[in-house]
Amino acid sequence: IFYLMSLKPDVVINCAAYTDVDGCESNTTTAYMVNADGPAHLAEGCFNTGARLIHISTEYVYDGTKQDAYTEKDPVNPLSEYGKSKLLGEKGIARHLEDYVILRTSWLYGPGGKNFVETILRLADERDEITMVNDQRGAPTFTVDLADGIYRVFKSETRGIYHLTNSGFCTWYDLASRALEIKGKSLKMRPVTTDQIDRPAKRPLNSALDCSKIDRDAGIRLRAWDEALKDFLK
Repeated sequence: IFYLMSLKPDVVINCAAYTDVDGCESNTTTAYMVNADGPAHLAEGCFNTGARLIHISTEYVYDGTKQDAYTEKDPVNPLSEYGKSKLLGEKGIARHLEDYVILRTSWLYGPGGKNFVETILRLADERDEITMVNDQRGAPTFTVDLADGIYRVFKSETRGIYHLTNSGFCTWYDLASRALEIKGKSLKMRPVTTDQIDRPAKRPLNSALDCSKIDRDAGIRLRAWDEALKDFLK
């Protein structure tokens, strides 16, 4: 808070999070410090300095039981400690500040960090066969596209909670298959259900987010996930 007061920024964009979904199950103290307390402290600092806060959140605030894409009006019900900590972060922001935008996004990949797409391509060079979840549905989102969307949010007058992902939906199996196809790599994948994979944290089966609100309010619509994936893999 004191650091923000010394900087006196006009806007703060918070991209920081503890995103190890399974790790959050065993490291709950860290998860809640980073994902819940951190955004609340930032919001308090922004209130004291008159800054606007743009905060990145997650589709994991939903339980994934809805058949259609989630809108911002749908009830939240996180299944994991990660989702619960991120939701508390959202509530902490709203408690301290009115001048904020919370952007819920999903399935991020891009340059500069470990991600699902690059992991699949690496496994194609290391293994002959893997299992791949084929019953979770969501929108793969290219971080470069998301960054452009964040900038456009910054330039707009929007306030409140919004969904922002690349357009269209697929499963993890679909995403892996398309990445391999684009790069001309071969890897045998055996489709499995979420119940067949033993993971510490529960995942929502439906992570699809309806982004029509931000399109309507700010004219922001990110391109199709397949088109973005092609650009990333170039």
